[in-house]
Parts: sequence; C-alpha cells; structure tokens
Amino acid sequence: MTAYEIVQVVNSRSLIDAEAYQRAYVTRDNGALSPGYYVVMWPEGTAQRVFNAEAEYFGPFKIALHAKLRLARCLVEFDAKRSVPADAPPQQDERALH
Repeated sequence: MTAYEIVQVVNSRSLIDAEAYQRAYVTRDNGALSPGYYVVMWPEGTAQRVFNAEAEYFGPFKIALHAKLRLARCLVEFDAKRSVPADAPPQQDERALH
C-alpha cells in the first residue's frame, strides 16, 4: 500500500507534518511549494517517510479537509505515474488533438 500523509506547507523550506512537527522538505526539482495543505506520497515499500525528492506532493489545498477529500484521486495519479517507465515518451493528451 502506498504511504501518504497530509501536511501543511508553511513557507518555502518547511512544513508541518501529521504529528504537528515542523520539518524541512525538498522537492524533486528543488523548487518551493506554495503555502497550503498537500497530500504527500511515497513509493510502496518506503521504510521511512522523509520529505525529500522521493516524495510526491499533491496540492496546494486551502484547508486540510480538501486534501482529504482529494486523497483518492491523488492515489490514482500517483500510481499512474509510478507505472510508467522512466524512459517512456510522454503521453499526448487526446483533448489537445481536437
């Protein structure tokens, strides 16, 4: 099962985790996240939840409840990203063709 947590990003370098601890975070592109609530997910089998480049951040949401309500959709998106090989060409959105 995919590990996830709902967190609150408070500034460009830190967030408040589900246990109310302030933690530093890093994104894959080393960019800053906008303030708000995020669903954070880690690959299956991740032993320790660390807010690093392994984590995937979905958001921001204005309130934690909105993040919880979107959790199922975030899980689907996360699993879809994980099932595509890293060297696969990007898929084209069919809506752009019409």
